[in-house]
Order: sequence, then C-alpha cells, then structure tokens
Amino acid sequence: MAEQDLLNVINNYRTANGLQPLTLSANLNRAAEWTAADLAKRWFLSHTDSLGRDPQQRITDCGGVPWFGENLLPVQ
Repeated sequence: MAEQDLLNVINNYRTANGLQPLTLSANLNRAAEWTAADLAKRWFLSHTDSLGRDPQQRITDCGGVPWFGENLLPVQ
C-alpha cells in the first residue's frame, strides 16, 4: 500500500471517530528514513542514532518540530 493510500485509510477511520485528519510531513519522513538507514547499516535497534542524537534532536536536525515518541519495529 502506498504512503498516501495508507494515510487515507487512517484518516477515514479518524474522521469516522470524530478525530482530525493527519497530514504527511516531509521533515518527519526525512528523519525516519535517515534513522532506518542508520539502524540497518549498524544492524542495531535503538532510539539513539550513530551520531548520538535522540529522536527529538534528529527531528529538529531534519527541519521538523520534535514530538514526544517514536516506534521502532525490528525487521525479521
């Protein structure tokens, strides 16, 4: 499923439950893609990247507004 298609499914559910829709963020995507590549390269699962940054600092460095959490899912 493409990113926009998944977002549409999520937003349909949110709207049906009285919640505001979500929007895509190029800055958050940039931070997530960088982190995924960094973790894959090191074959390591951590909230701290190889530069010693936590998620909030990494998001800031990628031009985003820091949030309070992230999800890490191991690849099997």
